[in-house]
Amino acid sequence: MIKFFRLIRQHLLAENKFGKYVLYAIGEIALVVIGILIALSVNNNNELRKLQQLETKSLQELKRALELDLSDINYNAKRHKNAQLSAEIVLEALNTDHPYHDSLSIHFERSTNITVFLPNLGPYETLKARGLDLIENDSLRNEISKYYEQDIKYAFVFEDANIQGWPMKFELILDHFDEFKMFNSATPVDFEKLKNDRRFISYIKLTSNLRGIESNVYANRMHNSCSKLIELIEKEITKG
Repeated sequence: MIKFFRLIRQHLLAENKFGKYVLYAIGEIALVVIGILIALSVNNNNELRKLQQLETKSLQELKRALELDLSDINYNAKRHKNAQLSAEIVLEALNTDHPYHDSLSIHFERSTNITVFLPNLGPYETLKARGLDLIENDSLRNEISKYYEQDIKYAFVFEDANIQGWPMKFELILDHFDEFKMFNSATPVDFEKLKNDRRFISYIKLTSNLRGIESNVYANRMHNSCSKLIELIEKEITKG
């Protein structure tokens, strides 16, 4: 092709047709420019397609992580609710003259048990490294940031408060329980003595309040936020 254009150019120069040569030269330049623009357009389309594929991959990774989060959120909501209810049962037992009954052992354990939320942050951290602007949908991008930067941190505020009470909890357990089976039962050494321990009663009251709040946070705000984000991501992947 280049040889063909060169022959035409040489022919025009040989016949001293300078005007035609100028027009030809302009046309040749125009063809070159058009060729470059076409090449750039193809390259831009290829880059855009790669970005779209990377966006879809990132969203799929986020969706899988969020589905695991949702399962953990529901588990934590249930555990916190059980802890709150057991704490109320323990408080009622401590405030009455009824003797100890074996059925209380499970409630002593539940009211003092441990549960933590372990979000799967890997895909979000990867997305941040790639750049959040990779998500083209502004509303979706904002919801992703809200879940990871606000909702999870909000839940952790109450979880941290619960964790800070663990040293006192373990101290009380060592003082009052000779058999403590995690996720099973806890039997007090002296039930009557336990009734008169104001620190233990205060701790159970605090536990009832805090675990009730945590149950609501996970059952409502966290569950709704995570579920909504999964739905939005699914729609975006399907749309693509």
